[in-house]
Amino acid sequence: MTTPPPAPIAPDLLARLYNLRAFSGSLIAFPPLYKAALEDLDRALSWHPQHAEHYWMNKGTFYARLNEPGEALAAYRRALEIQPHLHYATYARAALYYLLGDTARGREEALQVLQEGPRTLIRQWISELDPTFPYQPL
Repeated sequence: MTTPPPAPIAPDLLARLYNLRAFSGSLIAFPPLYKAALEDLDRALSWHPQHAEHYWMNKGTFYARLNEPGEALAAYRRALEIQPHLHYATYARAALYYLLGDTARGREEALQVLQEGPRTLIRQWISELDPTFPYQPL
């Protein structure tokens, strides 16, 4: 008796699996996996463009970890073009500007996410980035 071939996997499920594999590589913080994670995210983008903003945001995170700030900023920008209220992408961009020494741009981004995002969480993130950030308490 022969085993029937496996049923094809739906593209959206396959994309989510590649995204999950990419994300799991970030959890163990093993840089050689980051390039593979970027390839997985490219596959996810091609198979399931409906959630492209999340895949682009994740790509930005991996580029930042690979010390490729230009690519990271471009990926975050792409995520925000698709979903302007993706607060984590705006926060990640602010954090990257801080790390690059552009405090003014970092504060500008942080203020934007503070005004638009869930304030309790955003305040915690911003206070970790810049304890002297001049925001008004609510």
